[in-house]
Amino acid sequence: MNAGQTIVAWMGATVIVLVVLFPPWHQHSSYSRGDILFSPPDRYSLNYGHLALEVGLIGGVTGGVLFAAKTRKPRKGVHDE
Repeated sequence: MNAGQTIVAWMGATVIVLVVLFPPWHQHSSYSRGDILFSPPDRYSLNYGHLALEVGLIGGVTGGVLFAAKTRKPRKGVHDE
């Protein structure tokens, strides 16, 4: 892993931790809001589908950027010696 990939990996991990700490809550009437995981609001339930979607998208984007940021070793061509 190069330095750029390390930074991207740490940023992705940090965002995932923040999403898990402040998950989406579903109110049983009209809207959802973010609140900290350890003090759930009254009459709200954790929106597991939305949380899984957020974590999956963040993981996918982070993985894609990690793949795109990898350094490639130059291949020897026919004219290289």
